Amino acid sequence: VDPLGETDWLVYWLARHGETTPLRGFTVSPGIPQDDVYVPAVLGGQYTVWAQAVNSEAQPTWDTLKEAELVAVDSASITVRPFEDFVPTYDWRPVQPWEALPPGLEISMDMGTERNAARIPDGWPWTPFLTQDSQPVAFPRKRLLKVKVRVSWTVGDLLDTIASQIG
Repeated sequence: VDPLGETDWLVYWLARHGETTPLRGFTVSPGIPQDDVYVPAVLGGQYTVWAQAVNSEAQPTWDTLKEAELVAVDSASITVRPFEDFVPTYDWRPVQPWEALPPGLEISMDMGTERNAARIPDGWPWTPFLTQDSQPVAFPRKRLLKVKVRVSWTVGDLLDTIASQIG
């Protein structure tokens, strides 16, 4: 449902805070977009989003926008945050929308609240191998060992686990 009635076009753009001139061109849409709008390559800072609902037989351009019938105009101030690196810990930490996650984290996504959290996993797989004169040597019984290393382990815990698997 178009809350502006029989509006032909919605013209919107991003401008520096306090200005009306488009930062990087403008977008023309038939009616009001139903999905989120992505504006690439915008640095962090204060901006104004401008929108004009217009009626025009042809899709308006910046030059013909003045000739179109203006139905409504509005603006909103926004703050764009630049991406920051998420600093993981072994405890769950909330992930903010502006944080970039490094690979390998355990991630929890709550679809009901859209709140996300991440942490360094408690336990990661490790495949140890023996070497002799810098050459790999098979473990007894020619099997591959797999150890799930835990955050709280000491080197002694690791060696005990390997010894118990070798037998």
